[in-house]
Amino acid sequence: RLRYRLGSTPWGGDFKDLVFMGYNTVFVSGGNLHALSKSDWIPELKDRQNPALLDNLQTSVRKAKEYGLRTFAFIDTRQKYPKDHPVFKNHPEIRGALTWKEDGEYVLCTEHPLVQRYLRDSVKDVFEAAPDLDGITVIIGGEGFYHCFMRPFDAPKGHTNCERCEEIGAETVVANLCNLLAESAREVNPEAIVAAWPYSAAHVWSADDAQVGMLEKFGPGTALLTEIEKDEFVKKGASINKHLWDYSIDLIGPGEKAKKQIEICNDRGIPVFLKSEPELSFEAPRLSHIPCMDRWWDRAEALASCGATGAFVFPAFRPNYGSAAAEVAKYCWWKPEPTKDETLMDLAARIAGEEAAPDLRKAWAKVSEAIPLSPELPPYYTGPYYLGPMHPMCADRDAELPDVFMGYYLFYAEMTDEEGLKPRPTYFKDPRGDVKVFADYYRRMEKTLAQASEAVDRAEVSVPRRLRVMFLSEATPIRFFYRTARTHANFYESCILRDRLNDLANKSQLTQQEDNEAAQLYDRWLAVLRDEKENTEAALPLMKLDVRLDPYYGSDHSFSHGVDMIEAKLDILQGEIENYLPSVKKRLGMGD
Repeated sequence: RLRYRLGSTPWGGDFKDLVFMGYNTVFVSGGNLHALSKSDWIPELKDRQNPALLDNLQTSVRKAKEYGLRTFAFIDTRQKYPKDHPVFKNHPEIRGALTWKEDGEYVLCTEHPLVQRYLRDSVKDVFEAAPDLDGITVIIGGEGFYHCFMRPFDAPKGHTNCERCEEIGAETVVANLCNLLAESAREVNPEAIVAAWPYSAAHVWSADDAQVGMLEKFGPGTALLTEIEKDEFVKKGASINKHLWDYSIDLIGPGEKAKKQIEICNDRGIPVFLKSEPELSFEAPRLSHIPCMDRWWDRAEALASCGATGAFVFPAFRPNYGSAAAEVAKYCWWKPEPTKDETLMDLAARIAGEEAAPDLRKAWAKVSEAIPLSPELPPYYTGPYYLGPMHPMCADRDAELPDVFMGYYLFYAEMTDEEGLKPRPTYFKDPRGDVKVFADYYRRMEKTLAQASEAVDRAEVSVPRRLRVMFLSEATPIRFFYRTARTHANFYESCILRDRLNDLANKSQLTQQEDNEAAQLYDRWLAVLRDEKENTEAALPLMKLDVRLDPYYGSDHSFSHGVDMIEAKLDILQGEIENYLPSVKKRLGMGD
């Protein structure tokens, strides 16, 4: 049903595993174009060349072809150049936009003829090293393959601080770059494709959400890669308009932007590929995978039936763990399509055995029900939605938290390498959004996931010994997801209680009604923190059991080990229950 089905090899696996997962295309070794280049056009860049990368590319393409796989290489130019770099001293005219910040780095202007010659040669180097390479993929939106409209410092959206490119315009500059790369690739391989991915372009330079102006300028060999759901909004109740600013499984898709892009590309003969994560969504991104198989099935069906040329189902942030979620899509790739319920029950039986399968299947269904109860996608890897039971309650808002709760957000190296190595807080001290409404959603999410966790508990007693490891690889994320939602709900409620009780404690005198309110709220606060202590203690063996949950191994970020964070949180919670809450009680004038 799809001509191109790009996936990624499972962690610890190989290309054969990918074929058995239903894919016919794969990413092979790529990297920074300056490192892959052999070009002499700009001698000052030769110190960044790494011939070993071309050897790796050639080897990986050859091995993939042994299994009949099409191959794409992911190419970037993330590392930029300081103002005093020799390339700008000797060629000041090729200095492009200043990026990200006032003391940031500069890009090479892709509209300058010398840079264009360099890019043309470099892309040819890639394809000459691996003549069987089918294409390359470049992000040309808000990160990745830089041009003068990508993150220009102190310039409004759609503008740049490069005078040359400002006169030309964003859509033309970006399309020119993509077409140049495609023309260069096709000098070696006449069928080569450059899949241009305008990730976050709508926030950075694009005049419209669908990048119509850019697409209208695409030439032969240039294709579009776009997300199936990103930047859509999902309405929930009267007050929530959830922005899917990144990957989500709340909206099955395709969203309105993707539909429009598919229509434009099909009308103009432009290949169009839809990006979906195979396992991750930002409803709970610390999990190894989101075990909502009903939703992943529906996503796969949407990919297969949307009219796109292909689907790129690969993890952008971390390994593909080869979970059931990553496998589901293959059942929808061919006609006739099997029935969802029967196939998912068969999959559950393969994982847990015939007797336990109905309960595992019920757990998946309950996780699928829980996803729409997530009211927002919070910032990357920060707060309870990510840390789950590792997240502190911050009952004493003014208390300084230990360094174990600081982390390295390595993806900030997109600005400069130094930015990626700065320790930053991984936690929130205050709830976000419409607090009472969000709190209600998280509490409902917790209750739904409790049913999923109970279902896997029932299933476990019937799992054959030979399937136990496979079963636990699916059960542990469900259990941790429940613990995460419980922490999230407790954090919101605790913060609401904390703030109200501190407001009352700061009053010089309370009315009788306020005294009664304070007593009720205090008892509830104590109960919430005790519940969170129990929840966190129950999460500790899960963290010890499944290394996939450990945020130390975060790929584009790295925090302290999960066990250390949980143990530190438990110490803090004990102090909050035994010392801080009694101090608030004393300020309220309440007896023992």
